[in-house]
Amino acid sequence: MPSAFRRAGPKQASVTGGVSESSSTPVSLLGYRGVRPWTGGIHLTSVGLNDLDVILGGGQPLGTCILLREDRWTRDLALSLVKYWTAEAISQGQCLIVPVTRPSQSLDGNGTINFFNTTEEQDTTYVNRDVVEALLLSLPRNLHWDKQKQMTQKETADEGVTESWTIQEEDGNEDEDEAEEGLKVAWQYKKSVQQERSGLANTKTATTTSPMTGNIFCHSYDLSKSMTDQQPCDLESHIREMDVHNSKGVSLHAQGLSMFRSLVGLLESAKGQGKAIRLLLFHSDIDITTIALPLLMVYIRKHVLPVVVM
Repeated sequence: MPSAFRRAGPKQASVTGGVSESSSTPVSLLGYRGVRPWTGGIHLTSVGLNDLDVILGGGQPLGTCILLREDRWTRDLALSLVKYWTAEAISQGQCLIVPVTRPSQSLDGNGTINFFNTTEEQDTTYVNRDVVEALLLSLPRNLHWDKQKQMTQKETADEGVTESWTIQEEDGNEDEDEAEEGLKVAWQYKKSVQQERSGLANTKTATTTSPMTGNIFCHSYDLSKSMTDQQPCDLESHIREMDVHNSKGVSLHAQGLSMFRSLVGLLESAKGQGKAIRLLLFHSDIDITTIALPLLMVYIRKHVLPVVVM
């Protein structure tokens, strides 16, 4: 078999200069919501838009990053894709992380860092918390949740009708059952028919509700309506603060390394929850991200973390 198609075996640990280097043990993704296996041991998660999933070959592979940058004056299309991607994380119950920089004092003269100062004293600025909150509060409405709610209400009403029908049938057949007391075979047949009817209703309920609860890979959304009308958005669980050296006296290289270390800390604090992790770098500075992102992706793949980045 050609070496290009041969499955690689586990890498052996090696010691170089007193430092042990070994490959991380792959994390079992069985039971992770919104994640499904693909060829070559790759796992996919949806971007929240079925058409884009098809273009990507089925979804976004774990351990990859999607960079959105429009070639026109508006950002409407990119913002819509970000909303789909973010809404899918919440719909699947995945761990969504949207980092913002921690507010501080100015570094010049005081020894601290000012992240949100937009004056000429700073070369770069970072997105503040208000912008991220506005994004999370404007996520599109989940249409599958509406369908699930309607089906649940319908099933509850059907169960009430079936219950009353069964009681009426039993009351109306009391005399007939007494007359057929000696016919054991007929009585057993009648009982089996009643159980089959009730069992059919339960089976129908199970088959119609199960796809709505946890087996949907990509949900449908309505951008004209808000997800907050269906359930409140827990901003504190999604927005994470990070420390990044962002000052005129600090080089881009140092800022990029600082951003990388902060993002690694956020991922390490979120792993081990049995969920896929989505990291959204919303309006991140392109120069600093160019330094931090490649290092971050290498770290994610080396440690086999179930993370996707946008």
